[in-house]
Amino acid sequence: MIAPPRLYRFRNLSGHTSDEGVNIFEREMDALKNSYLYASSFYSMNDPMEAFYSVGGENDLLISEFIGSEFNLLENSQEILRNTIDNFALVSFSSTYSEYPMWAYYAGNFSGMCLEFDVNRFTISDFKNEPLRKVNYSSIPLPPISFKDFSAGNIGEEMLLRVIQKREEWAHEKKWRYLTGEVGRKYYADNALIRIFLGPRISQPHRAYICELMKSRGVEVIQLSVIGYEFKEEIILHKNVQCERVGQGGIYPEEDLKLILDELKNFFGEFYEKFLLECNELSINANMESIFDIHMSKFDSVKAVYVGVIYKLRNGTEKFERRYYDSSVKLIATK
Repeated sequence: MIAPPRLYRFRNLSGHTSDEGVNIFEREMDALKNSYLYASSFYSMNDPMEAFYSVGGENDLLISEFIGSEFNLLENSQEILRNTIDNFALVSFSSTYSEYPMWAYYAGNFSGMCLEFDVNRFTISDFKNEPLRKVNYSSIPLPPISFKDFSAGNIGEEMLLRVIQKREEWAHEKKWRYLTGEVGRKYYADNALIRIFLGPRISQPHRAYICELMKSRGVEVIQLSVIGYEFKEEIILHKNVQCERVGQGGIYPEEDLKLILDELKNFFGEFYEKFLLECNELSINANMESIFDIHMSKFDSVKAVYVGVIYKLRNGTEKFERRYYDSSVKLIATK
């Protein structure tokens, strides 16, 4: 299933966490400042029916009787499964920011914020190659995971199916989830965050702090207010095109292209200058560190030009992207 181009994440900004006593506003501002989302474990979900699963079906009972009580293979397998699922890390989103109950549930009764992300830009992030799945809503739980699922080699998919299921009463949440193998911070490129919606009950200090924090980013901040039964939107901070840099933004110098310059000019023809502009455009990305390689290549048997780009995230890690262009400088693939 194709993910929507935009996903939304609702955040509360008031109070303290019950487990560690962490100030919630400070936690959320640190995540905004450093461009990361926190992947929580399945075990920490607040809904006791969230992604319900069980292990050990009728087939397991038959196997257990057949192999005898001295074997603990089934018990060990089921324990591994429980530990794996309970520590499965996930980041939840909604496909809408205007579902009013979501503001009450997850954004401090309309006093928090909602972050809008460009899904395509998560390719430059710790989410790259991680599965993004739509949550399934149903009144019928999936059957127990059994030893048969282990032996059939599809245990990973069986676990995923259970981590993305909720009762049908929650269908209005329209949730999607990134499923990651490790709990903790997941960093993304700055330009993945497009807009921040502020709830109609947000405090003035919180509003002022967010605007100050985002004024050097390419993010639009929108204040929501209530008119009758609808939201009214007011842009209170426009997108800044002169974003603070994370990467150096090095442009592959034309002098370094001398060895393949004639090939590039012949390949692009009248579009050669457009290709150079494309390289310059890549450097505008605040996280772009450098273009480290350009050469003639092929993609799916189609002649293309390969451009290798390095991006730096706010935790200092580097991400690599391979971009393939056709002769009209149309991007035909990224890896």
